Amino acid sequence: MLDSESTDPDELVEFLSARFAPPRLVTPDGHPMVACRAVFEVADTAGIRRKLSRRFGAADADRWTWTEQGSVLGVLNLAPGTDPWVLEVEAMNEPRFESLVDAVGAADPGARLREQTRTPAAELMAQAQENVRPTHPVDPEDPAIAAALDEHIRGYEQQWLDEAIPALGGHTPRECAADPTRRDDVIRLLDSFPQQERPGAMSVRRLREALGL
Repeated sequence: MLDSESTDPDELVEFLSARFAPPRLVTPDGHPMVACRAVFEVADTAGIRRKLSRRFGAADADRWTWTEQGSVLGVLNLAPGTDPWVLEVEAMNEPRFESLVDAVGAADPGARLREQTRTPAAELMAQAQENVRPTHPVDPEDPAIAAALDEHIRGYEQQWLDEAIPALGGHTPRECAADPTRRDDVIRLLDSFPQQERPGAMSVRRLREALGL
């Protein structure tokens, strides 16, 4: 952009300012990552157990996990209340959440929605970093949060493999790995990344495996 005479100053400012934009977390299917939770009151526990098991597979201690191709898309947890029982529904983006809500309505038309929250993942992460207690406390060790972050990072890694990288002369990592004349470039780039795996960061080990390095 700096070398091109056709670059508009506004375009340059917009490009450089993008570095300071808040993170946009998305699930691998491209939808914004939003922590969605709903609580339903249910009366026909036997009927809803049967229908949810038919839709999502056998429950583990009244907990159903919606999975597709090895990814966790949502969970439903049936728990005894004072009376009636309550069914908690959780998902990490809104389309999945709506699908779960529809599934509950189909399984028990008499189910009553008690409460519902939808919180962007970036907001949850900001609250955790500022040590502010959110409505539902965020625990980095929580399996649901860890699974959501891992899902996001793995999706980003797959996207990065096919992105044009300036450090690689505008070529993608996958192109460079397949080209003997550029293979050393992508190896040096990966060597410059932090090698220790940690939550919320790309895994150099997985990237090397994906590129056959």
